[in-house]
Amino acid sequence: MSFFTFGSLDELRSFLGRKIHPQVVEEVEYFVMERFPIKKVLFTAEHAVSKEIPMKEYGKNAYIVIGDKNTDTLAKLAAYYIKSAYVATLFSRIDADAARDTMELGKGLRLFVRVFNSEKQPSIYVPIHSNKSYLSNLRRYHRVIEELNPKTIISIHGMHVGRKFDMLFGFDKNYGGIGGKENAFRFKREFISFLDGVFSELGIRNNLEIAVSTWLFTGSRNYVLTKHVIEHNKKSKEKRIGMQVEFNWKGRVGEIAIPTIPYQVAVQALADFITKWKM
Repeated sequence: MSFFTFGSLDELRSFLGRKIHPQVVEEVEYFVMERFPIKKVLFTAEHAVSKEIPMKEYGKNAYIVIGDKNTDTLAKLAAYYIKSAYVATLFSRIDADAARDTMELGKGLRLFVRVFNSEKQPSIYVPIHSNKSYLSNLRRYHRVIEELNPKTIISIHGMHVGRKFDMLFGFDKNYGGIGGKENAFRFKREFISFLDGVFSELGIRNNLEIAVSTWLFTGSRNYVLTKHVIEHNKKSKEKRIGMQVEFNWKGRVGEIAIPTIPYQVAVQALADFITKWKM
């Protein structure tokens, strides 16, 4: 197996700049590669724009982070590895959240976030999905997905460093994205076994903690999964597989601002694995 790995931000940016030539329409970025008609796997990054917002009322250097840094990078790496497709937002979820119902735009949604660099490190609610002028952008995002008509959607998101796991699979609260609980846990077991083999071949010890979410980060509030997988499967004979995959900050961003080598390999291995897996 041959995977693309990078040791610096410049190296990664240079590679993606040469290999990825996206279309951008209404702040929606996407790229469809030559094997997508065969693979039909779409990687999405709804919260690709990440912003640090100062919160001086909680301390001189206090701030919050809105968005999931490097989720678009992981989506691009995975898509490029199997020459499939990805779509990502270029707008902040503060203005519009592509993982929330378009009908909720401007209806007062709030996000519970941690305040960093504060003595008490409180968690607070902040408004998101609040700018009604972004309705057209949201509709464009979902139109791109629907027109591509993927067989599999892998929605890449990010957990903060305090979470236990490196990767957390969410298949909806009733596991509807993968045809039930039995399939969900079989998928996890078989992917871990596959990844063990990949890491062994590369001489990397697999220390990644991987699990299926049973209550938090299930993807049940992810509109991409709800609209394009769960609702789609109720109406169509051609069933889709859909999942939300949370990657931990510690390996998604790490000390050099890019995903670590194990995370780079893991997302490409996931892309490879999903093309072989049968529900």
